[in-house]
Amino acid sequence: MHKLFVKILLVISFCLSAVGCALPPLESGAGSDRVSSSSSYNAGYHFILGVLASMDGRLDDAITELEAAFQEDPLSPYLMKELASLYVEKGNISKAIDLCKQSLVYDPGDTEVYLILGNLYITQKDYKKAFRAYKKVIELDPENTTAYLYMGTLYAESGRYEDALKMFTILLEKDPDNVLGTYYMAKVLVELKRYDEAERHFREALSRKPSLESALIDLSQFYEKQKKFKQAATVYQDFIQRYPSRINIRIRLGEFYLRQGDYEAAENTFRGILTIDDSNKDIHFTLGLIYYERHNHESAIEEFKKGLKLAPSDAKILYFLASAYEEIHENQKAMENYEKIPPDSDLYGNARIRMGMLLKEKGRIDQAISVIREALSKGGKAPNLYAYLAALYSDKQQYAEAENLLNEGIKEFPQNMELYYGLGELYGKMDRFEESIKNMRHVLEINPDHAEALNFIGYSYAEKGIHLTEAESLIRKALALKPDNGYILDSMGWVYFKLNRMDQAIRYLKEANSRIPDDPTIAEHLGDAYRTAGQIKEAREAYERALKLAPENSPLRKKLEQLGH
Repeated sequence: MHKLFVKILLVISFCLSAVGCALPPLESGAGSDRVSSSSSYNAGYHFILGVLASMDGRLDDAITELEAAFQEDPLSPYLMKELASLYVEKGNISKAIDLCKQSLVYDPGDTEVYLILGNLYITQKDYKKAFRAYKKVIELDPENTTAYLYMGTLYAESGRYEDALKMFTILLEKDPDNVLGTYYMAKVLVELKRYDEAERHFREALSRKPSLESALIDLSQFYEKQKKFKQAATVYQDFIQRYPSRINIRIRLGEFYLRQGDYEAAENTFRGILTIDDSNKDIHFTLGLIYYERHNHESAIEEFKKGLKLAPSDAKILYFLASAYEEIHENQKAMENYEKIPPDSDLYGNARIRMGMLLKEKGRIDQAISVIREALSKGGKAPNLYAYLAALYSDKQQYAEAENLLNEGIKEFPQNMELYYGLGELYGKMDRFEESIKNMRHVLEINPDHAEALNFIGYSYAEKGIHLTEAESLIRKALALKPDNGYILDSMGWVYFKLNRMDQAIRYLKEANSRIPDDPTIAEHLGDAYRTAGQIKEAREAYERALKLAPENSPLRKKLEQLGH
């Protein structure tokens, strides 16, 4: 009871000091009468109850009481503003707008209400009405700098930078020390590519208000885009020296160093944050990623583990901890951490696939299949789960199961090109050529720049010796998308081989072989081109390399024998 009594006294004291005894009304114009003293008393009573309800988090009750107060005293601008703010908090913007309009009937010269009305229109994206509201303020009070500020920002948001510049110029003529006006002027000058002036205004804003983080961040990003990296870092460093506890700015400095590839400076910056707040799991995670990127996997693991102590179920940390364990070949620990990632995480499907890959490496392909099937049954119906499970069945030459899975995945995700690509590859293994090409064509309908699908069709045509002109065109496009891809280079060489253009065939096949020296098919293709060109010594060397990589390849051995010694 004591706490409630104190709360009521505070509210009454606030009410009386804010609006005078029981909220005296404004005059609405010549000849208008004031609200009666009993109405004024009732308005104050409902206002007190409304404020108490708002303080207790009872928003609906607060609105009910303030509506009752406003009915008693409809001329009170204070009540109108308080009630409008509650409507906004409730998400009822239209009602807040209606209330402002009602207030303006009683007092059409209230510039503050027009400013509120303009802001409400902006939340509804009704910019024309917002413009009109702000213009009305300037018409009523040409010295109202807030209206120029709002008008300028609205022009800037609409891309009307010259108009915005005019508003901010007028604002700063009236109030040269206006920090926000100076700051927004700088932003507009950047858009107008008046960079020297923009820099000066950013610095002026910060000199007047050194704690203005938005100006600091924009100035640093401005320097970064201008490739003035030293100045960008200095802006952050000076701010941190002045406000050492602002962790968010330290984080931005660390991210800046990461963008520059300066991992050592980034590491030092994030370590500095931990001296202020060692319980920040995101900083431990970021440090872990820095170490991971630098291939210092042991240190990465230590940071990820510290992050997990603070957030044991964080899926991101679990995933990268498992990945780091994979990198140092501690696969059992990797499996344990992948397994902890829950089905409702975006990383669940990838984690299960990584588990499947680790099991497959150990020759436990049936167990890998079980892991992926379990993931699908638990609601992890991601396209990559269908694709990977189908690939596992394909490895076991259980093509029917693989086909069913891919078709099931396509029903779930009809626009997923990788599922169509997997089905095309599968049909290729099953010698169902037309269906294979049809699915690859479907991939290209979804994404005309899918390099692998382009290459697949082109190489398939080359293997059969058909549509060689189209095959060359498809592979050339794939090569333009991925010029360093050894398999696409091999396909281009193989097309030229089929076209009997051996010089070009050898050039592309040599390049492919240099990029992927452990692929026996590419080495054999190169041998075939050398043999056809009459370069027997080079052909023999290429076949020998291929045979070392695929000693069970009897046709290849026969080719080598046919060359003689």
